[in-house]
Amino acid sequence: MNRSKPASRIFIRLFLIFFGVIVVSGCTESLFIGSQIPGRSGLMMTLRQFETGVKWRNWPTMLEAFYLPDHAEEAKRIYGSDLGKWFRSDEATAALTSGEVGDPRYFCVLAFRTKRLSTRFEPHYVVYYRVQKDSCRKQLEFPPPGLAEGQMEWGFEVKQRRWIHLRSLG
Repeated sequence: MNRSKPASRIFIRLFLIFFGVIVVSGCTESLFIGSQIPGRSGLMMTLRQFETGVKWRNWPTMLEAFYLPDHAEEAKRIYGSDLGKWFRSDEATAALTSGEVGDPRYFCVLAFRTKRLSTRFEPHYVVYYRVQKDSCRKQLEFPPPGLAEGQMEWGFEVKQRRWIHLRSLG
């Protein structure tokens, strides 16, 4: 009779440990997943990660995952520990972080345009986007009011095999 109590405690502890691991792994979805996929589908996956990263407001991780090292160093040098100020100077990230944490903000891709710039970044796209409070699917029926619209350049860095946010075009 007493043997079942320790067994149930072990079962409960194992359950809590596994449940905790599942919850933590879901909450800490990696922003930078090794080598990434070139092409539009790979860029779309990266843009979803970018949107998630902006919502987390983990600016050092964002710099490491989506920006060139020299851009990251310059931002750290100028803004120090207030990297959020640098990110908020960009229209898309400012719109995604406006309001309370947890307020719905969606980064909706409207179109891609291929651009040839250098062999360092191949392919290279201009992404036309819209940030809005409603789901991106609602855009198909009628365009809801947007919080921000603009363009940004993304390039696939061949050497590092990852997508890089090069600059916002307004």
